[in-house]
Amino acid sequence: MAEILKMNPLPARAFIFGDLAWLFGRPADYATSYPFIKQMEDAGIKVTIGMGNHDKRGPFLAQYPQYEKTTKIPGQIVSVVPLPGADFIMLDSLQEGKDKANPVGGMLSKEQQDWLAESLPKWERPFFLGAHHAGRELKIGTQGLNNFLFSCPKHAGFIHGHEHRWIQTWT
Repeated sequence: MAEILKMNPLPARAFIFGDLAWLFGRPADYATSYPFIKQMEDAGIKVTIGMGNHDKRGPFLAQYPQYEKTTKIPGQIVSVVPLPGADFIMLDSLQEGKDKANPVGGMLSKEQQDWLAESLPKWERPFFLGAHHAGRELKIGTQGLNNFLFSCPKHAGFIHGHEHRWIQTWT
């Protein structure tokens, strides 16, 4: 955190691609993260958080209730962030399990798939999608998300964090 706050100029935005929690998405995980997120926000950095396979929506929303008010899909954490020249859409790829651990793989809920299938082909501005899981792991209906995006003329790119390393792929 200190390194971010020392940057000059400060970044205008920060995106967290999930796994804000440690292992099981306990309430204490989000209580621990809150002061750091608040420091960034108090410094003027707008923060957008996505859901990763270690997260749990209930405890997350208890600490960050604003996401329940702004999500595009009730019951999910889906954010649309207008940026200069493009929009950024943070998807919710968390496949939440009933026990302590969630499945490692990601998925998009039916409601999210329907919203994307309806909205993205006619999106008016260039847009980037982001999620914790890679686009090649996610589906819309029976097709892969990456293949679906070919029908979206304003799609500019996809960013994810699950692999925890930088990979650049062109499709």
